[in-house]
Amino acid sequence: MGLLAMREHSQWELQRKLIDKGFALETVEQVLTGLMERGLQSDNRYAELYVRQRMEKGMGPVRIAMELRQRGVSDYLVRKYLAQDVTSWSIVLSLAWQKKYRSRPPGNTQEYAKQVRFLLHRGFESAEVHRFLRSQSSQISYDNTEQ
Repeated sequence: MGLLAMREHSQWELQRKLIDKGFALETVEQVLTGLMERGLQSDNRYAELYVRQRMEKGMGPVRIAMELRQRGVSDYLVRKYLAQDVTSWSIVLSLAWQKKYRSRPPGNTQEYAKQVRFLLHRGFESAEVHRFLRSQSSQISYDNTEQ
């Protein structure tokens, strides 16, 4: 209960932490089942909250999906809570970019590549990143001939 009092945890996280503390697997499974039945632990609630918090921090769907899977959340729940409309993810991308680059479009190919790497690392899809950055700096050419 102490672990759940601090923050939501996925079932997998709780299981791992309790086993690491020396509890038997059978006991841990019984306790987790009881917590789920009483509504004290829910992977559904965990995934929903996690996605919302990571979106607020400017993370994209690719990264969030990877993080949720690493925490033992089912693919079904990952898809369910990442199924935001494209506009929502576009807004998150735009806000992350504005916060980092203060709405300054890249002035050359090196800056463009740097901003692409930043947004890809944040977990946004490549096509969306390129479309967004080109829309911010439509007057600048980013072909390989520019130096």
